[in-house]
Amino acid sequence: MVNDDQNEQHPFHAVAGFRMSVPPDRPDLLLLELKTIDAGIIRLSMTKESAVLFGQEVGNAAAR
Repeated sequence: MVNDDQNEQHPFHAVAGFRMSVPPDRPDLLLLELKTIDAGIIRLSMTKESAVLFGQEVGNAAAR
């Protein structure tokens, strides 16, 4: 975990890799695991609708 002081200095963490999957018993969920440069792991789960919105926002941010 990053403490609050470090988090305020560096609010964003560089991503070194990621994995994603859809559980066979829950096709409405996306499981996403992000590995950060400092070897931290962030795990997220989101609904299909949220995953689509998340992807659109990432695309919009990357296009800027």
